[in-house]
Amino acid sequence: MNFDYIKAFPDMKKLFEYCSEAEEFALYKPNISATSARKAMEYIVKMIYSSIVGDDYGFTVFEMITDIRFTDYVNDPTLINTIHYIRKMGN
Repeated sequence: MNFDYIKAFPDMKKLFEYCSEAEEFALYKPNISATSARKAMEYIVKMIYSSIVGDDYGFTVFEMITDIRFTDYVNDPTLINTIHYIRKMGN
């Protein structure tokens, strides 16, 4: 699987689970795949946001990904649009 390298990081066990589910169910159960992809995206967004700001202050994922500090850090409109797409598809 494409995300097996994440297994080497014990602190990222949940991320590995989300990514593996998204990949495993992509063809046969796309709704589960989309939900798992969103969970993986949220995990990464929260990790990045807390490393930039220091705390997520209870913000929603939408608030974090629209925060100027996050968008300036990512500095890639295509990636930001992809994050929004995953967020919407995973609902």
